[in-house]
Amino acid sequence: MFFRGEITMKKRVRNGNIMLDFFRLPRKHDFLLTFCCLILSVIGIVYIASASITSSTDVVKNVIVGATKQTIFLIGGYVLMCFLANRYNYEFNMKHITWFRRIMVMFGSVVLAGLVLCLFFPDINGTNAWIQLEIPFFSTVTVQPSEFAKVVMILLVAAFMCGTKEKSTWLEISKTPWIFLILYIAVILQLQNDFGSGLMLFVVFFGCYILPVHRGFNKVKIGLILAMLAGIFLLSFLLSPSGLALLEKLPFLSEYQVNRFKVSVDPFSDMYGNGFQVSNSLIAFARGGLFGQGLGASVQKFGYLPFATSDFIIAVIAEEGGLFMLSIVFILYGTIIWRLISYALKVNRIANKVVLVGTAVYLFVHFVFNVGGATAFLPLTGVPLLMLSSGGSSLLSWYICVGLSQSIIDKYRKGQSA
Repeated sequence: MFFRGEITMKKRVRNGNIMLDFFRLPRKHDFLLTFCCLILSVIGIVYIASASITSSTDVVKNVIVGATKQTIFLIGGYVLMCFLANRYNYEFNMKHITWFRRIMVMFGSVVLAGLVLCLFFPDINGTNAWIQLEIPFFSTVTVQPSEFAKVVMILLVAAFMCGTKEKSTWLEISKTPWIFLILYIAVILQLQNDFGSGLMLFVVFFGCYILPVHRGFNKVKIGLILAMLAGIFLLSFLLSPSGLALLEKLPFLSEYQVNRFKVSVDPFSDMYGNGFQVSNSLIAFARGGLFGQGLGASVQKFGYLPFATSDFIIAVIAEEGGLFMLSIVFILYGTIIWRLISYALKVNRIANKVVLVGTAVYLFVHFVFNVGGATAFLPLTGVPLLMLSSGGSSLLSWYICVGLSQSIIDKYRKGQSA
């Protein structure tokens, strides 16, 4: 079943250990995976505090609020991770599968309602992607439902892929996840005007189908690989002079979307206009050198990187920590993805494979598009760098995925059916 049973719950209450599930991970969890996540999150808090030191008159308040908010979100994420790692216990029988599917449809509907609710709040930089809450001292705290939509999509695919007959077609298995994907994409792209989140959701959804083995997906996997190669080729073409000329003629693309491709090709051609952020991000990378300028010594964060704590946190890390700190960050990210994929290849159940590989894809695409945008290798998408960028929604949704993954890993390492 989705959570451990009532008998187990009562037993743990009698023993007084129920609260420990919120603060400690299962005995056989993957320590290296947890360690890398927590180290990255702490690095994120340190550099968010540093990036908050700007020319503003409320420097001390900005630093305290920025670091405190991210710390609170990290504590909340850790508690969620521990709880799910101890309580997520998916059993492979049709009764529990049916219940799992119903629960995920309910969660999916709640997230969809949250996406629509965002439209009733003022836009931020032209995007209606946040529910905005006024909290004393912290001013405005925002919730981004599209981040939780990615987690829900992973679990929806897991729920509807497992327990299916060998002769089931791809459409029969994926009908419900497809419906939610289309609804999510429609709201995010057309109503929220958030292309980056829509793209990430799309990639995570299809990434969940790459590894699990099912006869009904053999042809689909070939199609996905071909589509991925075609996408890489198309992006390479669009970043060429001929591709840019084509983009300018497309009626459904706005001017700012076309400009993002132009900036990616040559950010310094419009350094004080559309290329302002990316060109200054590249300058931050250049100033960093081997060991950086030192913690807090970034110059670019003083008005040259308007989104230094979120979209361009990697530029601040590069300037202050240099290639040395960047290497540490990249190694930590690579280790997390390696651990997730290695277990995804070992476990047997399709649902567990989907959760593990979906979590790995979730992290990988955010890393590629955030770092790619900050370094002008890819057009800017505005997606956060998980665990490093400021933002509670992305941090909480990530630790939810890690908690589910740790539960699967714990059962696998205990020799239980996984």
